Amino acid sequence: MEYAQVHWPSKVRREWQVSGEMYAEIARKVLADWTAGATRERKLFRIAGQSGSGKSSQLLPAVEAWFSERDYKPVLVATRRFVKYHPFAREIEAEYGRGNLREMTNGVSIVLLFLVLRKLIAGGYDVVLDVPLLDPQVEGFLMGELTSARYEVRMSLAAVSKEISDGFVAKRRDGGEKERGRVVAQATAAEFWRAMELALGFYAKEYPGVRMVVWSAWDEGPVFDGKMGDGRMMEVVRECWGIKQMPREVDEGELAQRKVGYMRKWK
Repeated sequence: MEYAQVHWPSKVRREWQVSGEMYAEIARKVLADWTAGATRERKLFRIAGQSGSGKSSQLLPAVEAWFSERDYKPVLVATRRFVKYHPFAREIEAEYGRGNLREMTNGVSIVLLFLVLRKLIAGGYDVVLDVPLLDPQVEGFLMGELTSARYEVRMSLAAVSKEISDGFVAKRRDGGEKERGRVVAQATAAEFWRAMELALGFYAKEYPGVRMVVWSAWDEGPVFDGKMGDGRMMEVVRECWGIKQMPREVDEGELAQRKVGYMRKWK
């Protein structure tokens, strides 16, 4: 699969679009910046969930703790990290506003993500992949690369209904602490949501042995800890998706620390 098949067309002015040569140059710079000091034990930990689910704020610190406990130093691969490498980021921000910068550079960021990720996998680098689940075709391409490179793959999922995550997105857009004012296009959110259940079904069938830990938005511990092929996994995920509003108030900082404590000991 060519990387051009897995991104959306750019919506920015033609003169701000990125050429093939520019992609290659940017990817080289990203690799040089990100791999300094990184370990190469061939471990990839995927954190998944739609925008607003707590994927980056709740799951990422816990997964980083899992690596730290084992003295590994992974490379964090996430679309948001590529924005600053866009050669026309300043012009796009001036034209469309800071809140729209992520959305308007998303296509370029995803191309770069796959270019860089393939290089990291070829080099055996440890990776935290902070990207929502995509179509099975894309997930199959990724897992084929990882399997060929003899990677150990693990996954953590924030199982949160669309109604709850949309509320979190609105809160962030209106002044949350992280990514203040960021706008998430409805089309983008809908695409990730559509792909997620398909991807989970793909993993359950094709890669049933992949370890998975699933979290809700309010429980102190995981709601599932096992393998992707366990039928209970999808039952638990669908149950969480069916809860349309938070059942109780939570301390997000406390929940994040609980996850960190759990993952430090995760075998």
